[in-house]
Order: sequence, then C-alpha cells, then structure tokens
Amino acid sequence: MYGWLLFKLVLFVAYVPGVVFRMLPNSSPLVQAFAHGVLFAVVMHLAHMVSANVRSSSSNPSTRSEAACPAGSHKCPSGDCVLDGDKHSPCH
Repeated sequence: MYGWLLFKLVLFVAYVPGVVFRMLPNSSPLVQAFAHGVLFAVVMHLAHMVSANVRSSSSNPSTRSEAACPAGSHKCPSGDCVLDGDKHSPCH
C-alpha cells in the first residue's frame, strides 16, 4: 500500500511543470500545466493497468484442473468428470 502511494507522490512531483522537465517552454503556464496533467494522467492510467494485471494474475490462479478423470469415468466437454454409464450425467 505504501509503495503505491509513494509511487504516486513521486510521479506527481516529477510532473509538476519545471521540476524535472519543462514541456512547451514558449507557451503560457496554463497550457504547460495542462500538458503536464494530461501526461501525468496517461502515465498513472498505464501504471494502474499494469499493477491491476499483476495483482489479478498473482492473486487469482486458475482453479481449473486439467487432470485426467479417474478410472471408470470420462471427461465431458465442460471439463467435468462423470461416471461411465451414468444416465443422469450432464454431458449425455
């Protein structure tokens, strides 16, 4: 949690016009601030998307099992194992 907060703080300070770099040097301060704000928003959006993908892939591993069915059963197209000869199985 604190790492993400620190990242946003550093990114915000870096994108304040004139602190790290200056875009559009011959334009008005309002245009400079708007350009830096747009760039900050784009970078934050991309960073959020990357971190969300990393978190979702690491915290929600696939629960689907591709193991073979036990003896005396077969696999349905849905991936479920059902007993051979089961008249009430969902894949008949």
